[in-house]
Amino acid sequence: MASYSSKWLDEFMVQASAYSKSGKSSNEPSLALALLPHLGDVVDYLTPSFSREHLWTKSGLGLALALFFLQLLNTVVTILSRSLSVVAVIRTRAALTSAIYKKTLYLSSKARKEYPAGKVNSLVSSDITQTTAFINIIHTVIGMPIKAICLFVFIWRLLGISTIVAAAIFFLPGAFLFLVTPYLAKCSSEYVATLDARTVALREFLYGIKIVKYNTLEDHIGTKIKSARNNQIAVLQKNAFYTSLLLIIILIQQVGVTPITLIVYGALGNAFVPSVISMALNFLNMFMSVSIELQEATMVFTCVVSYQRIQTFLLADEMDASDYPTIKSAEDSNKSIVLSNSTFTWESSKVQDEEGDDKILSKEAEQGSCFALENVSLSIKRGALVAVVGSTGSGKSSLLAGLAGTMRKVKGEATVYGSVAYCPQEPWILSGTIEENITLWETSRKQACKTAVHACALTKDLANFSSGLGTQIGEKGTNLSGGQRARIALARAIAAQPDIYLLDDPLSALDAHVGKEVFARAIKGPAMKNKTVLIATHLLHILPNVDQVLVMDGGVIVQNGTFAELMADKNGKLCDIMKDYHLDEETSDSPDTVVAVKKEDALKNSTEEKVVEDRETGNVTLKTYKSFFKPFGFHWFATFTMFLVVGTVFQGLAQLTLSAWSSNYYKFDNLMIYLYAYAAFSMMVAIFLIVCYTVLLFLSVRSSKVLHDQAMDSLLRAPISFFDSNPIGRTLNRMTKDMGIVDRILPSNLMFLVGGIGGFVSIVPVTAGLVVLVTLAFWFYLRSYRELKRLNAIMNTPIVAHISDIQAFRVQDIFISQQYVKTDQSNLSILLVNMAKLWVELQVTLLATALTLILSLFGIYGVMDPAFVGVALAMTSTFSWSLMQMLFQQAELDGDMVSVERLNHYAENLPREAPKTLPKDATLPNWPSTGSIEIQDLVLAYDSRPDHNVVNGISLTIKDGEKVGIVGRTGSGKSTLMDSLFRLFEAKSGRILIDGQDIATLGLQKARRGIQMIPQSPTLFDGTVRSNIDVLGTASDEDLWYALECCGMKEYVSSLLEKLDSAITEGGTNLSAGQRQLLCLAKVLLQNGKILVMDEATSSVDAESDLRIQQSMKTHFKDATVLSIAHRLNTIAAFDRVLVLDQGKVAEFEPPHLLLSRDDSIFSEMVNATGAANAAVIRAIAKEHFESTQV
Repeated sequence: MASYSSKWLDEFMVQASAYSKSGKSSNEPSLALALLPHLGDVVDYLTPSFSREHLWTKSGLGLALALFFLQLLNTVVTILSRSLSVVAVIRTRAALTSAIYKKTLYLSSKARKEYPAGKVNSLVSSDITQTTAFINIIHTVIGMPIKAICLFVFIWRLLGISTIVAAAIFFLPGAFLFLVTPYLAKCSSEYVATLDARTVALREFLYGIKIVKYNTLEDHIGTKIKSARNNQIAVLQKNAFYTSLLLIIILIQQVGVTPITLIVYGALGNAFVPSVISMALNFLNMFMSVSIELQEATMVFTCVVSYQRIQTFLLADEMDASDYPTIKSAEDSNKSIVLSNSTFTWESSKVQDEEGDDKILSKEAEQGSCFALENVSLSIKRGALVAVVGSTGSGKSSLLAGLAGTMRKVKGEATVYGSVAYCPQEPWILSGTIEENITLWETSRKQACKTAVHACALTKDLANFSSGLGTQIGEKGTNLSGGQRARIALARAIAAQPDIYLLDDPLSALDAHVGKEVFARAIKGPAMKNKTVLIATHLLHILPNVDQVLVMDGGVIVQNGTFAELMADKNGKLCDIMKDYHLDEETSDSPDTVVAVKKEDALKNSTEEKVVEDRETGNVTLKTYKSFFKPFGFHWFATFTMFLVVGTVFQGLAQLTLSAWSSNYYKFDNLMIYLYAYAAFSMMVAIFLIVCYTVLLFLSVRSSKVLHDQAMDSLLRAPISFFDSNPIGRTLNRMTKDMGIVDRILPSNLMFLVGGIGGFVSIVPVTAGLVVLVTLAFWFYLRSYRELKRLNAIMNTPIVAHISDIQAFRVQDIFISQQYVKTDQSNLSILLVNMAKLWVELQVTLLATALTLILSLFGIYGVMDPAFVGVALAMTSTFSWSLMQMLFQQAELDGDMVSVERLNHYAENLPREAPKTLPKDATLPNWPSTGSIEIQDLVLAYDSRPDHNVVNGISLTIKDGEKVGIVGRTGSGKSTLMDSLFRLFEAKSGRILIDGQDIATLGLQKARRGIQMIPQSPTLFDGTVRSNIDVLGTASDEDLWYALECCGMKEYVSSLLEKLDSAITEGGTNLSAGQRQLLCLAKVLLQNGKILVMDEATSSVDAESDLRIQQSMKTHFKDATVLSIAHRLNTIAAFDRVLVLDQGKVAEFEPPHLLLSRDDSIFSEMVNATGAANAAVIRAIAKEHFESTQV
């Protein structure tokens, strides 16, 4: 016997000797391959007819222990390998997430248009997961052919030429598998592309939620999002079709290899020796796992698609050193900024001709597709205060953006001496505390933060907040007024203590007295003393107080000098701008007296708790499962269940047939009968499971569509308070990542679970006792796994929410450090999930190994029939795999149902606004017909602070056609009062009557469409000029051009290549804030309503555009009721009455002339704060208007 078995080891020893003598330069021989054939000796030992002389050991116990320790070694190595893979996945995720995040901070302006935030979100939430899956798949790809070849070698030794049949059945369908796979890869690519489109639409909705509510655009936006979603559904249906073809191929492999190979083996006249057949069954059953691995290997194509998307993004253009100004030390020159024939341009994402930059630029400038600053030469001394003025769209913001490095420099020289702090026209606010927004998490800036708060007149505002500096700010500062956002952004710049400040119109959102205070304390005062300051502004009264004035027109600096020098040129542009403006002969830099506030009250810093994302605990409820299966419909669900049950029964019968064959239970003379029955049962399994899988895949698409539509409908009907308290990234995460799990991962896991049920049921009779133990361990694991999946879903949110463009402020390192922390938090939950999974896998595999030893011992000592033990050992070889697959798929399904649970929370538990329509609406077809407004004892509070009344008992009456200006200190409740007209906030008490109708008794659509709004922060949607000013597409071109002419945008739009169909990017970022406000005015002009609300509608436009808007008030809105929140008091001087609010109450409400006639009135103090000359102008305008109304 020793001579028989030693041939394997002798051959190995010869190979080992040659290997060592060659200096280990040849291929290393494998001890495992040399020992593997001896595993069959265990079964041979149990066969009475097998001669013990041929065994390498005559000890049955020794053989059993050898098999046990080999399986144990395999378990340890497998678990170790998979744990290393988990670590590799975690590290790769961290590396890719960090790389993508860093890339967003350094993208060129052109690349930022190619990769909007929605597309970057898709890369993080979807493509990284697909790419890192390759780390696990690569083991399969490498190991699968090796395993397949080894199996065929071993089967050949057992079954001889019959093995060719097994090879044909396995490889021929496999060839078709690789024909189908490219189509699946294409579906994956198309799905991601449609995800990008849907994410962009979602972001527009979330960032423009107030515009959507004001204009009742929920149906329009919902249609746009659902259209993008329908494109996804079409891709998912194609994917389901190709996946069904793939499953047919795999099932043919799985059910056909074993029975047909054995039938051919018997048909060739071979005897069915138990030792031979048992080992053959063992190896043939292993093809089931190889077949599954073949399916996993096809996922490589999906991984490649995501990998290519990430790689393309990481290779996108970055801001080259030559694309932005050279930064040098402040000590290198007495200048702060030097430009020499510099040309800066915004870029189109379209591919340009392969010629020089200059030619591309001139071509673009000629076509009007991209704005450019041409041949700018400029020199600014260190410590100078420079004002940049000009008409709307003249290039003021572009000049500051070019100096900040966010606009590409294509020609000339530009040098900046010293560090820079940039405050863009729209302040960027982080989701966090006020202190974090100012200090950007730099502890060294805490003392400077206090100085900045005082300089920016935030002391009183902080005193009104419950937690002072520790007050949590919603994303984009949704719980702050526009003035508070602007001052926090300015305080951030001051706290950074740079050498150069680039301030883009920071005073426009402030009341006159607050603006004067901030200018005196911060810009002109000690906070920026001896620092270089460039401030773009439309507030011309500050010009005498600056050192240098730059006048811009059409992207060119047309004048440069001191205010006195430029005013001396009577034909100059500045004189033209100032012709209707009146300045004081003497100016004072001292701020007005402000209300004293205790310092400790203002700067108190008890950190306010964040709004925690909702999270369920405990078991995933039956209700959640029902919500997924309900869209199947009863008949289809019954069909699916029936085919699953019948298929499982046939699978069990197939395994029982093998057991009966091993002992000839039915005493058939022809053992081939068992094989024929086994083949028939296997064929029925394939047929029923194919139908079951196909039905499941297509019905899962239906469920996915229903879940998305329900969640989206609920989001569209959620009140504004929900969006104010929930970060946008949190909502995006749920509607993209969770939706992606339901779309793609849940159906696959459900399908694998269905396939695993049959295999599990078939082995239960043999392994019933151990199944109970394993199940108990599994339930312990499942509880942890489910909660970890919930935690992971929440921890993914900050990464998506945290990605933002902070390139302009040049604090990339700070944000990258924060991103590292958030990535680690997210990856920790992933690590715990996978390690918990490996723990269970280890337990199950160890139990399976113990079962192998027990069965072997039972056979050795005669406790069980040796023939049965042989089949049992063959079945046990697949025990751990089948059981683990079923248990893990159940756990994965439970984890995936967490995503369904989260979507259901949106669909069922979100707060909802009042009904969109009510029966009463139909009885008021022309409402409002006059525009009269009556407010009775109105009390309003935010849902986040229900105990703090923002509007506190206001009562007033506004006559139809009356023009009312609304003023008050920042945070006094002006915008909130206007929002109450649109019922964005429902009254705690009191009511609002419009034309005698209580708006609370009307449907929201009726109430909101009766009022037009130009908001404080105008937001445009991705589309065209036409689609933004005529959202519903009902106006003619003639009407559109007339509206543009009235608001002063006709000339600009006419200069664009596509005219009305010229592109508007997401948020209208390719237009200045002033141009966006003018387009909003054009939209309102088209609607021709009876009530118009203007919330700082002219804050970002020049005096000429402001005058044009005022003219529109007198003509197009002559008979309309106009409510205008204004910081430019000149704009409301000719209004009928002025409403002065103070801490949510009516302080004054009279004609402006009467208020100005009293020196002790608040309005009079505010007008005086604009300067004596300007105050005299306002008084004259107010008096003239008052006298004209008394005639």
